Order: sequence, then structure tokens, then C-alpha cells
Amino acid sequence: MNALKLLFADAALTDILEQSDWYERQSGDALASRWENAVSTGIERIARNPLSSAPCDFGNDELHDIRRVSVDGFGKHSIFYEVGKAKIVILRVAHGSRDIESLF
Repeated sequence: MNALKLLFADAALTDILEQSDWYERQSGDALASRWENAVSTGIERIARNPLSSAPCDFGNDELHDIRRVSVDGFGKHSIFYEVGKAKIVILRVAHGSRDIESLF
């Protein structure tokens, strides 16, 4: 597969920044930095092999193309994305305790 354009939904950027800020307030710069690096690594993994993750099993058929990759070291967080013909769109970065389907 040729390199696809990598795009970020505003909600995904907000998710990443808000979680980073939360980790910084709770535990300081080191944890916030570890979070940012883990998310970056996950996004790089998606960019290298976007079809390696199976589509999520959501009840809503409109969401059948959304895929998920775990954030290493933050086991309950996942990066949700869609793969199109020429692009990958990072949609959300969310904690698994949330009602994920309602985020879309």
C-alpha cells in the first residue's frame, strides 16, 4: 500500500492534548511526555500498516470502517481511525471506559 495522507480530526487532537494535560496535572511532565510518545508510536504504527487492525464491532453500521489500535503502556486507551483510498483519519483517542460508540 502506498503512503497515505495522515489527517487528524479536531476531536482526536483535543483528546490527545486533554489527556496529556490531565497526566501532567496528576503526575507531572514525565507521565505526560510518556503519554505523548506512546500516542505518537501508535500513530506511526497505524501509518506504516493501516489495515493491520480489524474494524471495530460497533452496533451502528455507519461505524463499520472504524479501526482501533491500543496505546502501548496505557492499556485502556485506544486510537480510533478510518482508512480511505488516499488517507488515514485519526478520529479519536479515548479511554475504554467511555461509551466509545457515542463519541462518533
